[in-house]
Amino acid sequence: MAQPDSKEPSGDEVKGDEVIDKASLTLKERLHLIAILDRPSIGTVIVSLVCASVLIFGFLSYGNAQLKLTWFSLFCLAVIARIFSIIYWRKQRCTSFYDADKHILHISIGVCCIGFLWGLYAALVVPKITNSIELAATITIFTGLAGGAASTLSGSRKLAMSYVLMLMIPLSTVLVLNSSALSFLLGCLAFGFTIVIAISAFRSANFTLNTVKIRYQNAKLVEELASKNQAILEANNMLETRVKERTAEIYRLSNIDPLTNLNNRFAFSTRLKTLMEKSDANGEQFALFFIDLDGFKTINDVHGHEIGDFVLSSVAQRLTSLRQKDGLLCRWGGDEFLATTNDNDEKEICVLANSLITVLSHPINTKAGSVSVSATIGVCLYPIHGHSESELIAHADIAMYQQKNDAKGNVRLFSCDMQESITRQAYIKDGLASAITNNEFYLVFQPVVDTQSNTILFAEALIRWQKNDETIPPDEFISIAEQFGFIQNVGVWVAEQVAKELTTFKCTDNLCVSINISIAQLMQKDIATTFSSLFASYAIKPAQIFVEVTETLLTTNTDTLINNLNQLKAAGFNIAIDDFGTGYSSLSQLQQISPKILKIDKSFVDNWDAGGDAIIEAIGTISDKLDFDIVLEGIENKNQVPKAQQLGVHLLQGYYFAKPMSMAKLQTWSKAKTKSAS
Repeated sequence: MAQPDSKEPSGDEVKGDEVIDKASLTLKERLHLIAILDRPSIGTVIVSLVCASVLIFGFLSYGNAQLKLTWFSLFCLAVIARIFSIIYWRKQRCTSFYDADKHILHISIGVCCIGFLWGLYAALVVPKITNSIELAATITIFTGLAGGAASTLSGSRKLAMSYVLMLMIPLSTVLVLNSSALSFLLGCLAFGFTIVIAISAFRSANFTLNTVKIRYQNAKLVEELASKNQAILEANNMLETRVKERTAEIYRLSNIDPLTNLNNRFAFSTRLKTLMEKSDANGEQFALFFIDLDGFKTINDVHGHEIGDFVLSSVAQRLTSLRQKDGLLCRWGGDEFLATTNDNDEKEICVLANSLITVLSHPINTKAGSVSVSATIGVCLYPIHGHSESELIAHADIAMYQQKNDAKGNVRLFSCDMQESITRQAYIKDGLASAITNNEFYLVFQPVVDTQSNTILFAEALIRWQKNDETIPPDEFISIAEQFGFIQNVGVWVAEQVAKELTTFKCTDNLCVSINISIAQLMQKDIATTFSSLFASYAIKPAQIFVEVTETLLTTNTDTLINNLNQLKAAGFNIAIDDFGTGYSSLSQLQQISPKILKIDKSFVDNWDAGGDAIIEAIGTISDKLDFDIVLEGIENKNQVPKAQQLGVHLLQGYYFAKPMSMAKLQTWSKAKTKSAS
């Protein structure tokens, strides 16, 4: 079976016989040309048979009967063979065994056989024709068959021209060679006709070939166009699918928390705003929960972030299972979640919040074992406690932190008092950002007196903040500075200001000063190097500086803190533990730090009669064994001095001796103290 050739001809004109030249035509084009040759085959064969019958039987009485009948018999056999071939190949074309090459070969053989027999008739019979009517009929039939062949055989130039030449060359030659002048003239005319018909056959075949070529080129272009359109359509569909997928992905990334699959901040804020608009339109109220997990940081630190992430996912699932219909839920960040409820009765809201805490407190099974978290929840109501989504969230957050500071694992409803507190906190926070730049801080110094020698052991540096016409106490702004990250800069300012102030102290002996430092400063690995460099730049000896830390700092991150304190001590700085007795430090920690000073909190002085004196005496005994000194804070009247001395404490600090004062006043006070001692 003939196979299609992938090679396509180029150019508008096609050279060579395209029906049998597989190198220049596609299979479809060749089959089409074969169909052009094959379509009129039976009709043309019958026409040839009719023409032959007319010449033989119409003029049989004019002589040469035997020759004519013999020729006619051969012609009939050729016609019959041709008809059977046509029928056979028309059936074959519908089967899978069809061979185009064999088909065109059979067509060519059949056409050439008939053409040869017509040429043989012209060579054998025409020279013996004596009747002018028979001769005219013969010439007419031959020219008619030749002219018809130019059209019916246009599927092949070679075949069309071969058939025309087979018919006309013998006839023209016989007529030219005839002795009759009329025959010679007719022969010349026949030669001319042959040339014209041959050219016509060539052009007709060329036209047919190019028409087929253009048709299939157009069909191919249409097919390619359809293919490209289909490809474009598929590409558009794929692009549309990708756009939808990308849009969904962008929505997921911009609206969904990837860990918990809950709404993120952006999506929740948007939907909360919509919920507020809906509530306004319907005259409804709703509650907003700010949920903060208790104990999650410990899980993260102990078991790692993988377990921590699993816990957050489990918490999200539990919250989702308890979410009310149309209620909003999101992961706000870290271990914080927000949720809304349609309840507006405060008792019902608290019941729901407590049930959330109960469910969240159930153990969570992880591959590291069973772990537990609890939750503290702040609640605010819309529109009672806020009129914007940011205000509502901030107020619920405030309520949560207030409850967390008082007692974790419970619920608190927002109140106006909290708003006043947070407004004050915001005022202080905003002021802290520019307090150093605006020179609003200043230092005062409160001395620690050695009652045995009536001299100053050291002075404690205390920071003060004068903002506008208000003096903001340290108890109020220090915690806020720690919470919002200002304490580091404040601590650096205090240390440098102490160094500057010490350079102005003109008394005979070098003054020692204690500096309170925060956990943020003490957690810095290079704090000893930083302090040494700072005080060295002002020619202040490390022995003049007492680094004072509260006992409560020793309850967290003890390894890092103790290591840094020991580095400070190794650098020559003195270590003092402030507010001793209010925390939970152990004796082993005191041994590791080996401070120079323990400052006993004022609360023990205020409670002499309730066992405070016994505790002070016990601490004094320990101090003797561990070789550190004790400073008793909060001495406010002269009756407390002998009491402290009876307990063995001679280093005292309090308003009885001096209130906090500037460095200039401290110099005057120190000179007066020195004179009185002498």
